[in-house]
Amino acid sequence: MKSRQVGQCLVCNDAAVGINFGVPTCMPCKAFFRRNAVKLGRIDFICQEDGDCPVTYESRRICNCCRLAKCFRVMLIIIFIEYTSMKSRQVGQCLVCNDAAVGINFGVLTCMPCKAFFRRNAVKLGTIDFICQEDGDCPVAYESRRICNCCRLAKCFRVGMQKSLILSEAQRLARKELVQQNRQKRAQLMIQNLSLVRTTYLYIKTYRKNI
Repeated sequence: MKSRQVGQCLVCNDAAVGINFGVPTCMPCKAFFRRNAVKLGRIDFICQEDGDCPVTYESRRICNCCRLAKCFRVMLIIIFIEYTSMKSRQVGQCLVCNDAAVGINFGVLTCMPCKAFFRRNAVKLGTIDFICQEDGDCPVAYESRRICNCCRLAKCFRVGMQKSLILSEAQRLARKELVQQNRQKRAQLMIQNLSLVRTTYLYIKTYRKNI
């Protein structure tokens, strides 16, 4: 793991092991954020000091609240958790090859390889590279899906994959830009919510001292 260091963890300054949830982090901070991202403001995630505890390699276990707050400050984004969880969740079988599906793609439940195959090749049925060399009914399964492009593509259409849902390059770029804008908006909202939680906590703490 040490050979794949990419600098310092932006949360605790330990050695980073990669880009996790959008920023370079160490493995402990990656695991901490995944477990606790939704817990800010809970009773066990309220700072017992002034809400600004130092978060370093040596002190990162002392205050969960300030460690999580720093995670958000360096732009660890909850949507990355959702995306990572989605990738690890199987949602059934691919209707083309029976591999584990990753979601609805072009109108049908498919695995990632069949999604990519259809996007690349939907317009090629009947071309020289997409003519079956057998009887036009080759089995299409996880083990055999690469054998006959023609029968694989034909099955894509039979199970309902729609060529009209494939985005052009311009549409894909526009969609990617929109997704990025939405991520930034969510991140900004999280930061605002974090600021509100901290302000409220400090107000309550000051009020209690004056009672």
